[in-house]
Amino acid sequence: MKIFVCLDETGGMLFNKRRQSSDRIIRENMLEMVGENPLYVNGYTAKQFTEEEAERIVIDEDCLVNGKDRYIFVENMTIGEYLPEIEQVVVYRWKRKYPADFFFDIDLTSSDWEFISSEEFVGHSHECIGKEIYQKKSKI
Repeated sequence: MKIFVCLDETGGMLFNKRRQSSDRIIRENMLEMVGENPLYVNGYTAKQFTEEEAERIVIDEDCLVNGKDRYIFVENMTIGEYLPEIEQVVVYRWKRKYPADFFFDIDLTSSDWEFISSEEFVGHSHECIGKEIYQKKSKI
């Protein structure tokens, strides 16, 4: 499975059960990356998509279960238990620190992950958004 996640500079995802921020340019970028494939989200995440964007998503509260070969945007779920199935993680980084009480639970700096690429772009609501792609290393 391929995971998309938005993080602040401390790895935070949520504060008081609410997303820290959102940006329509990130959603456009995700949908461009998945191509003709659907983007899986849960009901909480689906609320940020416009009607037009919603035609490209699949709402599934258990989107991580049997997630092999899926593209999944995660905002309010821990994913560590699905680590064996995760092939790639695309991190969009807010270039700031927000209050957070829910954090991303995978260490992408571990030897299990290979940093593939990074870029920065101007978002709709953020002057600078970082995008990092990590690929799981093959076990030999």
